[in-house]
Amino acid sequence: MYSVLGMLVANLLSPFSIFSYGFVFGIFAFFEGFRLLQRKRLIENTPTSKIRSIAMGFAEVRGKISVCTDAAVEKSGFLKSPISGAKCVYYDAKVEEIGLGGIWETTYHRTDIVHFNVSDKTGTVLVDPKGATLDIIRKDFYYETDRTDSISGRKMPKNCSDFCARNRIHCGPFSAYPKYFTERYLAPGDSLYILGTAMKNPYIHSSKVKSDAVMMAKGIRGEKTFYISESGEKNILSKLHHSALIWVFGGAALSVACLFLLVCIGFYI
Repeated sequence: MYSVLGMLVANLLSPFSIFSYGFVFGIFAFFEGFRLLQRKRLIENTPTSKIRSIAMGFAEVRGKISVCTDAAVEKSGFLKSPISGAKCVYYDAKVEEIGLGGIWETTYHRTDIVHFNVSDKTGTVLVDPKGATLDIIRKDFYYETDRTDSISGRKMPKNCSDFCARNRIHCGPFSAYPKYFTERYLAPGDSLYILGTAMKNPYIHSSKVKSDAVMMAKGIRGEKTFYISESGEKNILSKLHHSALIWVFGGAALSVACLFLLVCIGFYI
């Protein structure tokens, strides 16, 4: 049994098998790059809609965040970010520490998001963020400790020390390793760019407050692209362009190289 298993593993890890996997993956990567380019063109050809005149289907809007106070909506209201305590609708909090070998390690990471509204001068639309690609670059809070803090007398901000106490994270003056606290969040009043599917608001009939008939969410059928970005369409297009080029040219190069090596192996066999 062990000899058969050993032969199977040897065959799977043989140069011929590895180059075959590389060739197939290169083909996949090549076509994945063209799929990203198609998505880029779709975004470029989608005009920004005024919220009052959103048509059902794929759409993009710009506006400012406001808290959804409709009790009928699942996961409404606001969140409180764990480190800074800011009122928000989304947060991503992380604590990193320099471990052995000087490598940064994540010792704490929490993220959460709720439904929220986005408004422009013409109206308001509910946003269901489930399944969205979040493009949040800005660091709203960051703080880094240092080994010399106990000597220099520099005190950690109270919100950081309280956070460490709540989560049993050792961060006193004699902490062995420096720590890096970062927190990103989306708060009421922040401007957002949203690209997704406009659909009927499923909460409108159970709502006790006046709600808009349309909700932005990830598409169920057809186009499922869904972005929530603070940096806007230009940054998304730039990322898609660079990713597509890497996939197309990287996939093509990998397939050609693996095919060449497979031919060489076949020649010597």
